[in-house]
Amino acid sequence: MKSQRDVQALIEVLGHAKDEQVRQAALEALIEIALSLAAEKEAREIEDFFQRLLQAGTPGEASPQTPPEGENAARYQAAIQALGSMGAMVIPQLLSALKNPQKRRYAAQILEQIGWQPGLDENGALYWIAKGEWDRCAALGGIAIAPLLLVLQEQDNEARRAVAHVLGQIGDARAVEPLLALLVDQDAKVRQAAIEAIGQIGDPHTVEALELALQDREGSVRLAATRALGQIGSPRAVEALIATLQGRFAHRLLLEELDKMKSEDAHQIAALLSSWDENSAPVHLLLQQALKAASHPFVVYLLTTILTEWKNERASAIEALGRIGDSRAMEPLIAALKDEDVNVRWPAARALGEIKDTRAIKPLIAALKDAEWIVREAAAEALIKIGAPAVEPLIAALTEATVVCR
Repeated sequence: MKSQRDVQALIEVLGHAKDEQVRQAALEALIEIALSLAAEKEAREIEDFFQRLLQAGTPGEASPQTPPEGENAARYQAAIQALGSMGAMVIPQLLSALKNPQKRRYAAQILEQIGWQPGLDENGALYWIAKGEWDRCAALGGIAIAPLLLVLQEQDNEARRAVAHVLGQIGDARAVEPLLALLVDQDAKVRQAAIEAIGQIGDPHTVEALELALQDREGSVRLAATRALGQIGSPRAVEALIATLQGRFAHRLLLEELDKMKSEDAHQIAALLSSWDENSAPVHLLLQQALKAASHPFVVYLLTTILTEWKNERASAIEALGRIGDSRAMEPLIAALKDEDVNVRWPAARALGEIKDTRAIKPLIAALKDAEWIVREAAAEALIKIGAPAVEPLIAALTEATVVCR
């Protein structure tokens, strides 16, 4: 690392050299030193913070004193002052450093310290990205797309998740293809963030990719895909959402995971699950039977996890089918009115109200007698939405109930 005298020497060159190439080389060297010193300064501040934190909890220890600024701090301040005095001449190189994932945070710090103000342009977007101020970046709208897509290609998973979120807020179609590329990313949270952004953008051409995501190994990703399909509202998604509702994907995932295990318990449970087909009893009853029969801790954990995740996915699939409003969903939604889970029954009643198909009238009237008030309320609201065709059957049902009571 260069000494204080080296920094001063570079400053002297910048002040007196007549050769432009020499001045430019000195400027580049000084900027690199400033970026390096900014990184060192941050690392030292973090180390000092944790040392104070640890020592503060030790009985009998005196409160630690902040160490005096050393040579590095003085060199950093000298470099910042020199760069600030040079005005616009230093800005292009610092802006260029904003594109470098290892340097951007420190370049933003230096730009701030020398008084540079971000504008409503791509450099401004890069600056807010470097500062981690994602809301300001989103406020720039389409201007920020290119800088955001640059970060989306980097290795920082946390940054990529944040970028995906911002791209969803902006809603620009240029982000769709780069976001779709993330659906095979190794990080599940990145996949989830990408799917959520795709749902916000609402491009119907993404339906096929989202259908595949319904079969992802991570429950959070599957749930995000279900919600995204509901947001997009394309009839093309109906069959895949019905498959989610009926548990076909959950069933397949369980068999795949059990097949990887070598325990006898796993093989027995897999044999039990293999007996199911779409025309037999609801798959969740089979899964519950499998859970009772399982003894191996990991098999129990696997069954419990997928059952829990699937409950959330079913409710989300029902909501999505209601939004889409396709009559192909009628049969599975009517069946869901009799599900043992109240958090499946009431969304099903509400979804049937959104579709407004008269085939739902009798099942909804029956749901008015459900033990849970939230189901009864959803059924009543659904009948109101269906409107006039529901009036006569409802009067007949009420009349019949009155006669029975007498």
